[in-house]
Amino acid sequence: MSNTTIIKERINALRGQLEKEGMAAAIINTGDPHLSEYIADHWKFREWLSGFTGSAGTLVVGLDWAGLWTDSRYHLQAAQQLEGTGIDLYKEGLTNTPDIATVLCEKLTRNSKVATDAQLFPVKAFASLTEKLRTKDISLFHNSNIYMVWGNRPPLPNNPIFVHELKYAGESASEKIAKIRSFAKSKGATVCLISGLDEIAWVLNLRGSDISYNPVFYAYLTIYTNNGRAYLYANNDETGRNLLSNTVLIDHLAECNVDLKDYSSFIDDINASKQKWCYNMEHTNAFVDMLLCTSRVADTTPAMQLKAIKNDIQIEGLRQAQLVDGVALTQAFCWLDKQMERGDKVTELSFANHLDHCREQQKDYFSLSFNTISAFAHHGAIVHYGVTPETDIPLEKGNFLLVDSGGNYLNGTTDITRTVCLGGSTTAQQRHDYTLVLKGHIALATTPFPENTSGAQLDTLARQFLWKDAKNYGHGTGHGIGHFLCVHEGPHRISILNNNVPLQPGMLISNEPGLYIEGQYGIRLENMVCVKGYCDNAFGKFLELETMSFFPFDSNAIDTAMLTDEELNWLNVYHETTYKLLSGTGLLNAEELEWLKNKTHQIIRQ
Repeated sequence: MSNTTIIKERINALRGQLEKEGMAAAIINTGDPHLSEYIADHWKFREWLSGFTGSAGTLVVGLDWAGLWTDSRYHLQAAQQLEGTGIDLYKEGLTNTPDIATVLCEKLTRNSKVATDAQLFPVKAFASLTEKLRTKDISLFHNSNIYMVWGNRPPLPNNPIFVHELKYAGESASEKIAKIRSFAKSKGATVCLISGLDEIAWVLNLRGSDISYNPVFYAYLTIYTNNGRAYLYANNDETGRNLLSNTVLIDHLAECNVDLKDYSSFIDDINASKQKWCYNMEHTNAFVDMLLCTSRVADTTPAMQLKAIKNDIQIEGLRQAQLVDGVALTQAFCWLDKQMERGDKVTELSFANHLDHCREQQKDYFSLSFNTISAFAHHGAIVHYGVTPETDIPLEKGNFLLVDSGGNYLNGTTDITRTVCLGGSTTAQQRHDYTLVLKGHIALATTPFPENTSGAQLDTLARQFLWKDAKNYGHGTGHGIGHFLCVHEGPHRISILNNNVPLQPGMLISNEPGLYIEGQYGIRLENMVCVKGYCDNAFGKFLELETMSFFPFDSNAIDTAMLTDEELNWLNVYHETTYKLLSGTGLLNAEELEWLKNKTHQIIRQ
């Protein structure tokens, strides 16, 4: 049976369930009850129903139609994966694309009922959608019965939970809990609820592996202000992980006065609660808010902001993680060049696997921080291309290979992208496009800015050269990065979309402008940077971005005539530093050192 036939059968099964429930449509969000970016298989209902595997998207199924909305990262991928399924693609971000509410109001009659899982919605998004549908007397209902068509649904994960040692975290769980408790008390709350999985892991100095690439575990955390207690609601299946038998974990929780409760009891507990609640509206799902909104006294917590500002121990740990990450990249790309020179076959997938293997050998490695993107030629134009055995193609000389990859180490999380032209031979257009992206990367890396500046105010620095050439890219320029946590974290970012969050010293963020030419190639150049102080003078305090990642750019792909003296000097200093730091690890063999030396040689203007 073909995949498209399977998808059609699943969609039709859902339609049958909707008719039985008296519903005219269902909205299936991508997400879990903690509004995580990456989710466990237990919550991948949208993927199971539609066949679309991107990390973002919303599926809407009516009784005689279906549509999927996703952002510009996945427009090409979604078009390919939805072909023949009968599901229409709605490309978010384009001016002529209607939103979900508009389409539902057009297609449904008055007094229609729409089913969804409110646990997968942020509070404001659910309220906004409800209000828009109400203009046509369409009602939105929380309805978990939509999952009844999902045969063999994967269970909630039950992977081990372990303590992230103080030598890596730099601050005890007790200290963090005290800060959050003090904040909640100042707001008149008797309980502070933490729902974000990365926030819970950070607060308690615990880590897990319930979600691929994210060292977190499924849980809720409640911190009481009136009795000094806190409760961790975590999945405690005795047939899987028996948390009560983990004496190290129990002792750790006891030290910070945290009691363990079962994940499944959370909803009943809060539903019966008579407390005054404090929780972050942006990171709490709409269903939980329905239960607690009447007793909510504060709609934010300090956890996310505190987590975003790394302490000195975390930053130093990250420096070490970046070095071994650079070693892994050097080993992998050196291997690739040797394979290409010998004429041995290498594909997107075999290179990704080899790079993953090189990372796995490094000190303090825990996992990849996301699925390695290895995208050759036209696949590079698919922003978040995920190579599979079905899409895998050979690597050949004369075109770009875009590699976006990273690792989770006990002392930090990494994320780096390099684009290289295989074989060293480039066209004038390739060099032109590559250099436009590189100039934007350097501009962002080298421009000081006054304190209280948000990422939206810096975004143009990276895009200016592309804009002058009437080119652009659809994704953000930078995202926050966790410390041995999620590779994407808030509240800060560098994006054309303003979120009014000022960049502060200690925040980690990416610098990743790009350019994507459909059918030809993609270019993205990404380093991790850390916000730090620059100077303090009569004009106020200024900050800068310290580059933390070290691996060569492709000098063969650069049109040096397009670089200013300052840009060329920055690049040469960066390459000199890269060689000094990576060679100084003692982890590279003679062949790899020679390769690195050649890739970081002084670039002379031609």
